[in-house]
Amino acid sequence: MEKNNILKVIGAFIFVFGIFFLLLSITNIFNDIDFMDQYSNCIEVSKYQPEVLDICKENVSEGLGIAIRTNQVEFTTGQYLKIYIRQIINVLLAVLLIILGDFLYISSKRNKTETKKVKETKVKAIVKPTTKKKKVVRKKKK
Repeated sequence: MEKNNILKVIGAFIFVFGIFFLLLSITNIFNDIDFMDQYSNCIEVSKYQPEVLDICKENVSEGLGIAIRTNQVEFTTGQYLKIYIRQIINVLLAVLLIILGDFLYISSKRNKTETKKVKETKVKAIVKPTTKKKKVVRKKKK
């Protein structure tokens, strides 16, 4: 019974962690989109001045975790894919954690009810009386 309780606690912990991780992943998606929008705005405002452009590139490189070359102004397709696929993988990992936590929680609950049924049947088998009636033999008087 203690094993089922431990599985239940672990399953609940993983489930809650998965929910928080999903919320964080969704927030990061919007954060990355905001970084990309701000980079586009920064390029338009800079009017391609090298000093301002370098600051824009440095900020977006640190924020998104991608490298922008010195002669590059716009994002490449590979950089867009890297940004979006990383966030999609984070969301899918969070959903996987939620499913795993739910599975552990429910399976521990199912195991608990199955062990309870097994114990009830064992008790019923033990409680049933199996005594036989003794035959009384009467002796005839002579």
